[in-house]
This record gives sequence, structure tokens and C-alpha cells, in this order.
Amino acid sequence: MEQNKKDIVCIGLPAWEGNYLKSTVMLMRELSFNHRVLYVEYPFTFKDLLMGLTKRKAAPVARILGLKPRLRNLSSRQSQKLQVLTLPPILPVNWSKVNIVYNVLMKINAHIIRRSVRRAINKTGLKDVTVINAFNPGLGVRLENSFNERKLFYYCYDEISQARWASKHGAWEEKQFLKNVDGVIVSSQGLFSAKSKINNNCYLIKNGVDIELFTKAREIKTAIDNQADKRKKVIGFLGTFDDRIDLDLLKLLVKELPEIQLMIVGRVLDTKAKIELEQYDNVLFSGPKTTEEIPEVAAEFDIGIIPFVKNKFTRNIYPMKVNEYLAMGLPVITTNFAPLSEFGKIIYIAKNYKEFFECIKYALTEEDVNVEIKRVQYAAKNTWSTRARKFSELI
Repeated sequence: MEQNKKDIVCIGLPAWEGNYLKSTVMLMRELSFNHRVLYVEYPFTFKDLLMGLTKRKAAPVARILGLKPRLRNLSSRQSQKLQVLTLPPILPVNWSKVNIVYNVLMKINAHIIRRSVRRAINKTGLKDVTVINAFNPGLGVRLENSFNERKLFYYCYDEISQARWASKHGAWEEKQFLKNVDGVIVSSQGLFSAKSKINNNCYLIKNGVDIELFTKAREIKTAIDNQADKRKKVIGFLGTFDDRIDLDLLKLLVKELPEIQLMIVGRVLDTKAKIELEQYDNVLFSGPKTTEEIPEVAAEFDIGIIPFVKNKFTRNIYPMKVNEYLAMGLPVITTNFAPLSEFGKIIYIAKNYKEFFECIKYALTEEDVNVEIKRVQYAAKNTWSTRARKFSELI
């Protein structure tokens, strides 16, 4: 293997497949074009397994149980070598508020995972590995030096102290882990400001865009717009619908602009808010979509919005969707939930509800093709391949 090629083991939080785009998966896919990558996907628990068996949750039951090979080769002609490992089931732990119980359960889980990953490393022939822990510091502190790694990095893309699922243990585990890793890679300026105070080797690599995917969506949209039949203008949101969403803003939006269609594409984690919005005739929830399905649905958008509330969690977000909307040439209208001044005048940043509505009304009248081209050009500078090159240099 050439000197600049690395063997990478990524202990990931998300599953490899799924019905939403994940920064960790996108980066590892791109890194596999030049390095050998073993991606250890989301550690499914016995609870997940039970829900998978009863069809209440999507889970690769056969692989979890070992009825199908847990280690998959996803290499392609572009990829040097990409392997994805599904782990045996582990114990659910986030329910435990007692530190002693939690630590015992986590040690058991770490033992299961350590053994499985070591087997996969031996089977794939990886040597002198660089380990990247992707937003799972609880496992990180318990798996340090488990794989004779040459370097250990922490990839952080959210503020874990504000994440509900990890609010009890995540913050102290992350603080401990940050002190021990060789480097930290974060996805937003807010995270950089916070994590660089604990680890001096902190680097900022923002989220990217799958430019080919959203270029395809733009092409489909052009065909739709060229049709003779008039249709309602569509204000679209692409992403997970959860407690980051400013529900009051969206309710006011569909009331004040009944002539538009609000389309929400993605997973719904806040079902109560969904029920409230569905009372309005001009609201459509399209549900989660696979990567292949996204272009066809997103092509309906005339405007892309990011209606996030402003709090301690959202201020550390660099949203993937901003570049995805721009890649389609769409006007982007967002609340000022986080520092986004780097985008200058290429997007609309509203300080309040009034400005948000004014931006929408103005954007609906846009007819300048040059502005659309500038948006696409801007997004083209922020591809996942560009981000992965920087990531590769850092590790």
C-alpha cells in the first residue's frame, strides 16, 4: 500500500443504510476512494433486535444475529476498499441514570464490540489503523488503545450535552474522551469554539453536499417548471422533523400564505408537532426518502427553508441542507439559529418571523437566472469529496 494510503476504522453512530443522508457515511464513502476503510455501524441493542423482529423498527435482523455475514464488502471500482461491519446485539444503556449500573453495562458492550472489531480487522488485513470515533464518546473512552491504533480521532457533529438521548452521560464522557484523542474534527464553528478549549488539536470540516444527487434534482425541477400547467409554489424542508423545528413559525407560515404548499421531506421524530401541522390543507409530509428517491421529491421545491429554533443545540449546527438547496439553485431562507454569515447574500437569514415572511415573498418573485447559477457554483465548492480531502490530510 502506498505511503499516503491509510487503513481507517470508523466506529460510527449511524447505520450505513437509511432513509436520510449522514455526514459520517458520506465522509467514509469518499475516504474509501483513496484509503481502506472499515466502517463499524450503529450498534443495535437487544431492544432494537426485538423491534426488528416484530417489524416495529427497521433493523438488519439476519446480520445482527449472524445468520448473514456481518462483514460486508461494499468496494466499487472507485473505492479502494470499503467494508461495513454489523455488530452482534448489545445491551441498551441510556435508560440507566445510575452511574455504576451504566458503567457495568457499557463495559460489557465495549467487550462485545472490541472482540467483533478485532476479528474484522484481522479478516480484512488492516494494519497500523487510524481510528475515528464518530460521535460516540461513551464507547470511545472504553475502546481506547483496543486496536493498536496509530492515531485516534473524534468526529463531533452535534453538541452532545444538548442531545436528549445522551444528556445524562454524554457530556462527561465526551470531556474525558476529548482529552485523550490525538485530534478532534468538528462540523461547525460553534463546536470548534467549545471543543478547542479542551483539545488544542481541533479542526473544522463543515458538512458537504452530494452534488451529483442534487444536480439531478435540479434537472428534474427544470423539466417540471417547463410544463404548461400552473401549480402551487412549494416551500420545502428536507431533513429530520424534530424538536429543532420552530412549529409556531410553520403554523403561522401556512396560515398567512394559504396559496403555497409546505412540503416536509424526511423522518418525523416529533409526531405531536406533525399532527398539529397536518390540520392545515396546504401541508404535506412526504415521509423519509432513500438517497435514490430524494431527487424526484426535492425537485418539487421552489424554496428551501431551515426553520430552526434558536437554542444551545442548534447554535452548533452547520446544516447539510443549506448546500443541498443551493445545489438545486433554490432560494434558501433560514432563521438565524447559528452563525451562517459565511454565506453572505447567497442565502436569506431572517432575524424574526416578519423577516422570514418577507424573504419568502421576495424569493417567490425571483427570476434572475444568474442568481440561481451563483448558488449552484457556491454549492459546488462544498462537495463531500472536497471535505474528505481535507479530512484525509488531517488524519
